[in-house]
Amino acid sequence: DFIIVGPTADPAKLKGEALAAPALRKIAEAKANFASRGDNSGTNTKEKDLWKISAVTPISSTTGWYYAVGQGMGETLTFANEKAAYTLTDRGTWLAQKNRLPNLSIIVGGEKVLQNTDPALQNPYGVIPVNPAKHPNIKANLAEQFAVWITSPATKQKIALFGVEEFGQALFRPI
Repeated sequence: DFIIVGPTADPAKLKGEALAAPALRKIAEAKANFASRGDNSGTNTKEKDLWKISAVTPISSTTGWYYAVGQGMGETLTFANEKAAYTLTDRGTWLAQKNRLPNLSIIVGGEKVLQNTDPALQNPYGVIPVNPAKHPNIKANLAEQFAVWITSPATKQKIALFGVEEFGQALFRPI
């Protein structure tokens, strides 16, 4: 899933906000710093979708508070930490780097994946075997075996436990 992290002082007063779009609107209204990956990645695409839902169109060169970093997630989090900015991140990267980001905390999305109640912050993965009638050169039997394996109860249990030992919480929620 995705979460919004931001300055522990929370200048836009978002703490307790459950939904990303209203939170982004409040960031814009407060002209609080926001760090965007600005790299057309999946996370950046999700961020753009959330801004659209919030009815705000931030433009890096004119707002004075919106920064398109043009970097990966780790660099964007570091920038946000140094600039006292909010940012959208995936939970896994946040958990892996949070010890190096003393000025940031989770603002929207909950401390654990199961606490994230905003459907817009979900980041679903799926598996769909390719149709061998349309693509005859694929290994359809192996694709089908993978689909069965990845959706099996035993594998779902492994997915549900992934990250618990290292981060104290699951990184994924299999459905």
